[in-house]
Amino acid sequence: ATQFPIKIVSGGSAVNLNATLATVKFNTGTVQYDNILTKGCVLTSTTYTSLTAAMAAANTASCLGGAASNNPIGSPGTGPASSKAVVYWTVQKNTNEILEPGEHANLVIVYANAERPGPSQEVAAELILDSGAPVELHRTLPPMTDKFTNMG
Repeated sequence: ATQFPIKIVSGGSAVNLNATLATVKFNTGTVQYDNILTKGCVLTSTTYTSLTAAMAAANTASCLGGAASNNPIGSPGTGPASSKAVVYWTVQKNTNEILEPGEHANLVIVYANAERPGPSQEVAAELILDSGAPVELHRTLPPMTDKFTNMG
């Protein structure tokens, strides 16, 4: 999995990350999806202090398929059948799907085993919201990668 921190810039307005209003496009050069964010995969019930805890909650919520092997962290950690997006909060004022000033969230791309990018490969994601400009996220993975890469 690759994690991208997201927050509202100073003076910015709140944005709704509800999966019916937001879209996450994803491209590695070999794999491309138009929308990998699905309903229920914006985790708002609590804040998470680690990627491990957030991925366990996402899998419990069936964002990754529900089977223990779909969680990319741990054993066997093979990932879901197709790549998915998960949003979770690390700083939260309330439990809605709106990212407000002062809140911090993370967008996580969880790769299917066959779609996992390799070392030094670029990952591009685009967060398209119901209002405002799309947010482009680019990361070149380090020369050595593991089952998850925390880029935050």
